[in-house]
Amino acid sequence: MSRRPAKPSNRLTREDWVTAAWKILGESGPGVPSIQAMSERLGVSRGSFYWHFDDRRDFRHAMLEHWQQVETDKVMRGMRDVTGPPAARVQALAKFLGQNLEPGLEALMHDWARADPEIADFLREEQERRIRFVTAMLRDAGCSPHDARFRATAFAILMAGWHLTRPERNAVELVKYARKLGELFGG
Repeated sequence: MSRRPAKPSNRLTREDWVTAAWKILGESGPGVPSIQAMSERLGVSRGSFYWHFDDRRDFRHAMLEHWQQVETDKVMRGMRDVTGPPAARVQALAKFLGQNLEPGLEALMHDWARADPEIADFLREEQERRIRFVTAMLRDAGCSPHDARFRATAFAILMAGWHLTRPERNAVELVKYARKLGELFGG
């Protein structure tokens, strides 16, 4: 069992460190930022990092968990009770994505995945989880298994490209185009 140093007087949380890391990642490119860079950003000593995390691997896991909670789990929770025909469900999904995701976070994750094979594996698994979720949503709305899987996969590909090419405008435009996306992918 690892020993923790004395608790720092500054009341930072694990989430503060993770948030700082994602901001630095957006400014400097893929990879876990240095502990020194994050400490400077947060105005604390490096010891504060080790109060919250066992090591950089533990921290990296916290970053991935944050991304997963914000970019996937939040969407799944928000869409759980949506009903109606496929088009209405896809429209609701596009609207929810536009209104609830952190701008640019998805693009940062894809950049990181291109630079790190472990992150690429994680992202592929998460994309598959998303596709399964949308497939189930469409199946529940009456689509055949094959059709639901095809539409869910095509929607996931479109969303990945959308976030990579338009991160600064994706929220407003996704909401604006939600009805059309519903028609296109909902049938």
